[in-house]
Amino acid sequence: MRFHDETIASDSNRRARIGWNPTRHSRRMARVHENRKLLDGGASRQSVVITIGGGMITDLGGFVASIYMRGIRCIHVPTTFLGMVDAAVGGKTGVDFDRMKNIIGHYHHPSAIIEDIDYLSALPLHLMCEGLVEVIKIAAVCDAAFFSF
Repeated sequence: MRFHDETIASDSNRRARIGWNPTRHSRRMARVHENRKLLDGGASRQSVVITIGGGMITDLGGFVASIYMRGIRCIHVPTTFLGMVDAAVGGKTGVDFDRMKNIIGHYHHPSAIIEDIDYLSALPLHLMCEGLVEVIKIAAVCDAAFFSF
């Protein structure tokens, strides 16, 4: 199964589509420069960045939305369990720089998070396990009653 991850910035009738192939290099600071398409596409302060994909995509798209024109709206549509329970939630963004993971970033809360839990049935087992590990970690740290279940 192949997932198509992209970020779309829209401003009334204008749309800029930025396709990212999610790899371990997707969150590098160098990828931020590719977002000149926002400027070239006429994105303004009223534009919205919509991320569709897993955690790397929501991190990178959220970061780009947070720095473009000092911050524009962002909507996340996570397509992985880990993205649904962690990456798209809380507004944390980050990119890698000079071999350091998540060294540049800050908090930029999305305007909305759209999740389709029926989509989870199409995910490979290893992606479900990644999300479940995060749920267990959160329960262990934050909610002893839930963790004891």
